[in-house]
Formats: sequence, C-alpha cells, structure tokens
Amino acid sequence: MKTLVLCLFAAASFTPGDSSARNAQEPIPIVNGEFDRGDDGRLVGWELGGEDRASTPSASTGSNRDAEWTDGVRFAFPAGEVGVVLSQQLDPFDDGDATTLRLGLNIRRPDGGSARIECLLVDEEGRIVSRATMPEAGSQWGRRFVDLEVPDRPESSALRLSLRLVGAAEDGVVEIDRLSLGRLVPDGPEFVSLFNGVDLDGWAGSIEGFGVEQNAIRTYPDRAGGNLFTQRQFGDFVLRFDFKLEPGSNNGIAIRAPLEGDPAYEGLEVQVLDS
Repeated sequence: MKTLVLCLFAAASFTPGDSSARNAQEPIPIVNGEFDRGDDGRLVGWELGGEDRASTPSASTGSNRDAEWTDGVRFAFPAGEVGVVLSQQLDPFDDGDATTLRLGLNIRRPDGGSARIECLLVDEEGRIVSRATMPEAGSQWGRRFVDLEVPDRPESSALRLSLRLVGAAEDGVVEIDRLSLGRLVPDGPEFVSLFNGVDLDGWAGSIEGFGVEQNAIRTYPDRAGGNLFTQRQFGDFVLRFDFKLEPGSNNGIAIRAPLEGDPAYEGLEVQVLDS
C-alpha cells in the first residue's frame, strides 16, 4: 500500500535535493558509541589518554528523558587543558579512495562556559590525516556534527579516531554521549527532489502558511498555520532533508500519515525540536 510523506514545519527550511550530492551515509562501526563501562569500570572499546578523570554521569531529575540523555561519560578538566581524551582503532572501511566521514556526538557543558571537542583521524605512523573541531557545546544537551576529510591511502591502512577535549579559560566538565560515524557517498539516481527550489509545485495543504525564500521552503506563521503535504505518495522510501529552527521551535516531519486527523498521531512523527 502506498503511503504519504507529510511535512510539518514552523520556522523551518527545506532545501532542494541534488542527486549528485554526497549526502548519503554508510555507517562505520564504532565500538561502544554510548560510552558504557564494563564490570572493571573501564570504558569498553576506548583508550583513555592521560589521567583517568572520566566518570559516568547520572540523571539528577530521575525522568526517563534525562536518563536517556545522561548515560554517557563526563570529563573534568583544568583550565586551558588540551589533550587526547578518548581514542579507538577503526577497521579499514573503504577501498582507500579519498572520502568524507561525518561524526555525530551528543555533548554539553553542564556547568556553563564553553568547551569543544576536536576530532582527529590518525594513521598507523601516528600522523594526523584529518582534524576538525565540533561546534561549541552549551549547558543543555545538543547533537553536534563535524566532517572529516580523509585523503587517499593504502587499502589496508587502518585509522585511529581520537577525541581531544579543548579546555576553556576556567575549570569545568564536559559530557558526551552517543557517538556515530558514517561515510558520505553519492546518492543514487533513484533519488528525486521533492522541492524544485522555486515554488510549492508538488505540495498541498496549508499553502498560504508556507513560501519559498532563498531556495528553501519556509513558514510564515503570521499568515497561517497548518501542515504541508507532498502530492505524491510513496511506498518504502529514504527521506533526506535539511532544516533550520528558531530557538525553542517544536516541529516535526510526519510520515505514513493520512490526510485527515493529526498526522503526529495518525502516522509517525520524526521530531524536529530545539530543546
């Protein structure tokens, strides 16, 4: 049975697709991406550089949501410290051609201030082949992404992934959780764009509440609310989209939803929430 892809936006943008863009991701296995500890108290699958100042944070409020987001690992650091915090060896993951890896990480600086994680890929000779610094963490949990450009190298060459904590001007702690890693590859020719970058041709619903600005679909909540639907229906699918939110926005992408009723409950909602 065919199903409908439905999009709900509030202060969001939907950019036109490009079948030649490198925006598909092939997952690369990571040992213990949630930073769990074994019975001996050590982080499973990770090597910790320097003094072990890492501890597992616990949820202070006891709510399920907080518990879900605070089961990672906490690092205390003195002012100005820069050093390797965590690393693990990656298995060879491609044919040696140049590629781009996208690393995702949940991070926060609960005591305020600022802290960043520098991500490194190091070859077997200890040379840094790629490095990038994640956007600054705030006091609330947020997911950050960074792209690592990997040059050509021998097919059998393995790389080590290292996370280096960049200390701030004052003492503090940083918490991290749920690391993911994927290789960016070209989308296949079967992908089609749902948005032409010019107008809302192909879309239905609350047209008056949406518009096109700078090649993106955006909302105009002062004009109207409501939902925006694709006119086409789809069976099994992969949906790729980009969005931008104003602070505190609460939105969603509803899939496999009917035209009638609340799509967040009648179908499945992919939450798009700034929280």
